[in-house]
Amino acid sequence: MPSIAANLEAWNAGHSWQADGDEFHEFATTRGQSYDNWKKSLVDTYLIPNIKPDISVLEIGCGHGRWSEYFVGKVDKLWLVDLSPKCIEACRAKFGDSAATYVETGGDLSSIPDQSVDLVWSFDVFVHIDAQDTSNYLKQLPRIMKPDALAIIHHPDDPRHAGWRAQDMSASNMRTMVEQSELVTLFQTDSWGPGRKYSIKVHRDIISFIAKPETRRCQTPFWL
Repeated sequence: MPSIAANLEAWNAGHSWQADGDEFHEFATTRGQSYDNWKKSLVDTYLIPNIKPDISVLEIGCGHGRWSEYFVGKVDKLWLVDLSPKCIEACRAKFGDSAATYVETGGDLSSIPDQSVDLVWSFDVFVHIDAQDTSNYLKQLPRIMKPDALAIIHHPDDPRHAGWRAQDMSASNMRTMVEQSELVTLFQTDSWGPGRKYSIKVHRDIISFIAKPETRRCQTPFWL
């Protein structure tokens, strides 16, 4: 079970970050696909449509900025959160002090102001976070999210996972925890792009789209 302490050890000292996060390319390459095309499709489908110059974004688990680079300089306010001091410093060195507010934490979002966030993004992070710690994050989101905010979170969809992946999480478990956190699950998917060409199926994962109950967002996402 990947505890907070174990994750800190792994991502702060154990992992080399040789490609700043792009070394995690198996979603594409194990299926004979171009990783660059896979990543571009993910960004074009889920990030670009939600990025606007007047919004505030919270990225949970920024790592070395694999996804952060798409937010920097394109949104009004950006919080980059990670439990690893080395990851925070890598992003600070890459993007600069003024590009974001950097938050070093293993789960405490108390420094994020009330109703300040329009978009929460997290990819390849919650797949390593157990159910109890995932629930802790979710329970903090209603306070920080604006009424029409959206959270896009990538996580496991198979409780049989073992080793370094959270083995007590699934799409169903996430929906239950979202409801317990007084949020709503708008949609869940494991694939996207033309003909659902690209996916995260190799690790039996899923992406959940989460909002507040009062959201005016359509229950069926615009990209379907």
